[in-house]
Amino acid sequence: MVLIVKYIALLRGINVGGNHKVSMMKLKEVFHSLGYASISTYLNTGNVIFTSDQSQEHVQNQIQTCLLHLFSFEIPTLVKSQKEVQFIEQSVPQNWENNQEYKTDVGYLFPESDFSRNFG
Repeated sequence: MVLIVKYIALLRGINVGGNHKVSMMKLKEVFHSLGYASISTYLNTGNVIFTSDQSQEHVQNQIQTCLLHLFSFEIPTLVKSQKEVQFIEQSVPQNWENNQEYKTDVGYLFPESDFSRNFG
């Protein structure tokens, strides 16, 4: 039985200040060419939601390699599974809120920066 996993790819440093321009339509085409399904993008952010039957590590490496080849500049890419994102969401304290006084943000760390993986 093949397990289909829902992922989100967070592409860092594109479409910021007019630099490293990447159209979301082109990103969708790239992800489709890699065999991914149910592809959607969020605004012009470089966030891509998709499904795949490949491992998370394989998907991340495949995306980064393809983007480097296609655009001729490195695009740091972080791939998270739906389960990981849900765990992070459920870990946010209930009293955190977004209002006029406070803004709640979540940071996603690349594995080499995520000390919780090494010390948690």
